[in-house]
Amino acid sequence: MRVKRDLLFSIFDQQLQNSLLGEDTEAMLVSRVVEHYIAALKTQGFIPPKFFKMLEEDLKEEVLEMYRKKTYGHMELASYRKKHSKKIEPKAPAAKENETFSKVQFPLLRQSKKQKIN
Repeated sequence: MRVKRDLLFSIFDQQLQNSLLGEDTEAMLVSRVVEHYIAALKTQGFIPPKFFKMLEEDLKEEVLEMYRKKTYGHMELASYRKKHSKKIEPKAPAAKENETFSKVQFPLLRQSKKQKIN
């Protein structure tokens, strides 16, 4: 059985790893996560106006706690992103399917193998 991932946490994790927004502060991150989550809630149903402000404050506290637990040991959001960013390494050029070794290379390989054996 596969456990469904919490929507708030998945939005939080996505925004935390977002490397395009490198100049964020924790307050900006929290408010952006809350906005995205409330927008997702609105698509699923109606939020009564008298509970909206209370819901928003509760979500901000929840996301701030998630932020503090996730980035424990880092003084700033930028230092967390720098340490945990996924580095994209350049890909090696793919070998061509029609590329074959020349006949000249094989004897050289055989000679080097024979020399290692002796």
